[in-house]
Amino acid sequence: MNTAKVTEKRQRLRAKVAWPVFLESNRRIIRGETINISSDAAFIRCEEALEPGEVIELAVSVPFPSSPIRIIAEVVRSETLGSDAEPLSHGTIVQFMIISDEDRKFISSFVSDQLTSKDIDWTEKGSSDK
Repeated sequence: MNTAKVTEKRQRLRAKVAWPVFLESNRRIIRGETINISSDAAFIRCEEALEPGEVIELAVSVPFPSSPIRIIAEVVRSETLGSDAEPLSHGTIVQFMIISDEDRKFISSFVSDQLTSKDIDWTEKGSSDK
């Protein structure tokens, strides 16, 4: 079995997913897509750069529930991923501030299901390279 070593500084493991998301910031709506997500944070590719510390509302379209997951989040980091001429050229890391317990459990379960299907050595989580 080929095992991948996981060295993780984040609080939770994330799964790579491409879910459509709309971000509302200062009364403007920004289109985006998740790159990866955990039960408490996400990395989102979006049309505009956001400022760290900015509080935004997310509407994440997930594949199973009929309505989007609504989350209040804080922008932790924002970076340019490509040229400004490209759509979805900005990367934004957000930390979830307000999310329902049910939605957090759904995301956590989804991430767990995605990661257990891969060859991961869970004993290495949180440890440094030796």
